[in-house]
Amino acid sequence: MLLRDRSLRRDQMLRVFERLQRMGNLHAVGAEYFIQTTHLLELAVQAWDLAQADPNKRLNVKELRERTGISRHLSVPLVEYFDQIGLTRRDEIGRHFRRDPRLVFDG
Repeated sequence: MLLRDRSLRRDQMLRVFERLQRMGNLHAVGAEYFIQTTHLLELAVQAWDLAQADPNKRLNVKELRERTGISRHLSVPLVEYFDQIGLTRRDEIGRHFRRDPRLVFDG
């Protein structure tokens, strides 16, 4: 959204975002999304809760979208980011958590 503001230059915003990312305050989720650590933790905990409620302990991306109200355009990069950082793992059956997100983001 910030990058759509005509008064802000893309290269300047990306430098600020990259600095915040190095400080641990922001996470690059996919090519277009940056999420604050506190919000990322909230989303991850909601995803964790959904997976824990599932009989097979699997995360359903559609249920995550419905619970959080995020779009498909964000939910897919979000769960792929969880895979990338080792929070979740995707196999032939689905996606499951490898660890509690509070231990990853709340430390």
